[in-house]
Amino acid sequence: MTSARSVDPASVPVEQPAAGACAAVDDIDFTAVFRDFGAYVPGLLRRLGVAEREVEDVAQDVFTVIHRQLPGFRGDSTLKTWVCGVTLRVARSHLRLARVRKLVLGEPATEPSQAPPQLESAVLAERVRMLQRALEELSHEQRRVFVLYELEELSMRDIARLLACPEKTAYTRLHAARQNVERAIRRRLALGGEL
Repeated sequence: MTSARSVDPASVPVEQPAAGACAAVDDIDFTAVFRDFGAYVPGLLRRLGVAEREVEDVAQDVFTVIHRQLPGFRGDSTLKTWVCGVTLRVARSHLRLARVRKLVLGEPATEPSQAPPQLESAVLAERVRMLQRALEELSHEQRRVFVLYELEELSMRDIARLLACPEKTAYTRLHAARQNVERAIRRRLALGGEL
């Protein structure tokens, strides 16, 4: 059930198909998309900065938008890239509304996202938490490019298209994000690895 705190899926911009895109992809149905990306979307939302307590509601909003827009998916990108784009736009709208709520209603700052519970290695879990903290220090623009390129392994061409910016701008943001992440991790390691 979507809470009142969620983004209205109808307010999320619809991705316009590229000029000359191929005919609609008929063999993709919502059930298959949900099966393939049901666990992926919440993880991506966490990496994009959505608070853990809101991930479920925002993921539901993502799949509402996917359900509504799936008939318009034309296959001009991979399905993963398209799902990333929808997730990115819903997360961006949600985070924008969260900032407004915080300023207007005086709500407490969102809690930092937690490392996924399935990680068994303590060392790996510590590194994930350190990276998550470093990501929280990035601007939204840098964070989106870093997450989509380094973690989701999308091509820079797809990322630039998703973010509606030139590839050179996306590369510049990625370069700055890498430097800032490296700096943040070095700083934490110098403090004894404490988060």
